[in-house]
Amino acid sequence: MRVLFILAHPDDESYGPAGSILKCTENGADVYLITLTRGEAGTLGDSKVLKPQELADLRSGELKCAAKVLKLYDLLIGDFPDGRLNKTPVKKGVSFLLEKINKIVPDIIVTFHPNGITGHKDHIAISKWTLNAIQKIGYPVKLLYYGISEKLVKNLADRQLIAMPDNEITHEIDVSSYLDKKVEAIHCHKSQLEIFKKMKSSVSDYRLLVGKEYFSQVIPKPSSNKQEFKLF
Repeated sequence: MRVLFILAHPDDESYGPAGSILKCTENGADVYLITLTRGEAGTLGDSKVLKPQELADLRSGELKCAAKVLKLYDLLIGDFPDGRLNKTPVKKGVSFLLEKINKIVPDIIVTFHPNGITGHKDHIAISKWTLNAIQKIGYPVKLLYYGISEKLVKNLADRQLIAMPDNEITHEIDVSSYLDKKVEAIHCHKSQLEIFKKMKSSVSDYRLLVGKEYFSQVIPKPSSNKQEFKLF
């Protein structure tokens, strides 16, 4: 089983579906990650003092650290312009993804929910590119959108988050047994730990809040909602 996650920035995988990535890898799936940018437009921590190229190098290294924690089969870091994917020609982005998808030939592809989780234009662009690329391949593949629950958004009201509507959720994944590793992967991204500190200070028990991860299967449409993650 090959599972491909397509995301935008170094740290998207760790703050996002890290628990599900670990669940896949530890159950025998080959998990690939494509991260389209190197994160040079970041604004947190060291981002405030480093030049864009220096920051890109730093965050790429942080991503490689997280990849080891998450036991990825393969990691590909693109060099698309961070913060400007919505201004990148769609054809260029789709062609890049199509080439990589056809080399990997995944059974499952996971990318951002179209709302971008934070409304980030890079996230939204990649969601569109991924759907467009899948529509051009000549073999069946399952597409799932990763999003966050309405409960999480309510508990992190201080952050600008956009929930995936409950009625769109098709897969609710219990990742409670992987939270230590998820936190370890987050700590690989030292330049971005400001986010983690804010999240922990917002709730009484962070671990209870992120013990589940949520997905919406869009291709093919599932017959029923709230399934277990049938990967293996």
